[in-house]
Amino acid sequence: MPPIEVPNNEEPRHTDDMQDIVTAVPSWLLRWGITLFFLVLVLIVALAAMVRYPDIVNVQLTINSPNSPKPIVAKIPGKLVKILVVNNQIVSAGQPLGYLESTANHDKVLALLVNLKELQKRGVIEHSI
Repeated sequence: MPPIEVPNNEEPRHTDDMQDIVTAVPSWLLRWGITLFFLVLVLIVALAAMVRYPDIVNVQLTINSPNSPKPIVAKIPGKLVKILVVNNQIVSAGQPLGYLESTANHDKVLALLVNLKELQKRGVIEHSI
């Protein structure tokens, strides 16, 4: 082994025997290190190719939407006389859904409502209906 060069006349940190141990490279690492790394890599790739994951995953799903069906509550109590819509029918805002028991004629009340809304548009009536 070549002698240890020490700058500025300092004492060497390790003895020659210790330096031999520290600087010695294991021969098996040089011969088999790259081969061992390649074999581990091939093993990982082979296992990844053999393990199969399902393409379809069965799960339970609940979808909530902002336009989900809402319960309808009458403003006044009474007996429902006639239903004007059917199940699963899409309704718009302000559309009559049914008639409650009343002494008035329902068709005339709706016609009066239309007339009042027309007068409101013209500016004759100030209060909102």
